[in-house]
Amino acid sequence: MHRFLLFSLLSIIPPSVSATNLYEFLDPIPQDNSLWLEYSSGLEDSRNFYGELDLAVSTDQHLLLGAGKSDVLTFTKRVELYSFMLGYNSAYGEPFEFGLVYDYWGNTNELWTNSLSVPLRWNTRDWSLSLQPQLMKIYLYTRRFNQPQRRHSSDSRSLSGSVNYYGFVRWELGVTGSKYYYQADMERLDNPLARFLFSDVTLVLSYGFPRSRLAGNIAYNFDSWRLGIKQEQTISAVDASQLDITSVNANFYLSDDFSLLIEGGYISIENAEPYNYIKLGTRFFF
Repeated sequence: MHRFLLFSLLSIIPPSVSATNLYEFLDPIPQDNSLWLEYSSGLEDSRNFYGELDLAVSTDQHLLLGAGKSDVLTFTKRVELYSFMLGYNSAYGEPFEFGLVYDYWGNTNELWTNSLSVPLRWNTRDWSLSLQPQLMKIYLYTRRFNQPQRRHSSDSRSLSGSVNYYGFVRWELGVTGSKYYYQADMERLDNPLARFLFSDVTLVLSYGFPRSRLAGNIAYNFDSWRLGIKQEQTISAVDASQLDITSVNANFYLSDDFSLLIEGGYISIENAEPYNYIKLGTRFFF
């Protein structure tokens, strides 16, 4: 049960919030600085805190700094996970945007990742197309009786893409998909013998690695707030189990410089009881 808990937690809480998602929360002047703060809570009192600072260092360049902490329950204990993000992005809203992002995520005593991604985005009046190739290094420990732990590493690569349409007066439509490839055979971690080589925490964390993701969303823009609905499906790279998330989110534009996000969702997982989660977020422009 706990492995599904973490798989679902990682599916709804990514290591960092992309700065290109500014469009979903407010319609800012493209060169504004901003601060994003987020809190999430789910099954077994799991909690996630995340903050991201977007600094306009010039008229067409942005420096991105992010950090987060998660507290989740594994088979035997609660474990703290940390994330850190450092990135660059060109001016928002231009016909072509590009960036470079480094991410760290995990727990250096169990399992952690370093990743490098290149977000690309093409914008027209009615359409937006984005692609994001990513390279990731996965680190984990094996345990041996009466011997020191041994560190192992493996490579992964992925490609994510999205298409959004804004041609209606107030409606928005979007489709997002991701495909992940791993150097190692991730299904070996689903073998009962793996419990003799890896800690329970490492095995639980490994179920958070996806094989694929597919999502669709629709949103309606009112005068001072935005209502959206999203359906997402994720397949685990370890045991091919399927996770489905249905969520509703509302963004309230309380002023020209401040917005508030409230999101709630229903998570359905194979061979486990479904449950709900809640997410709160706010963005300040300065």
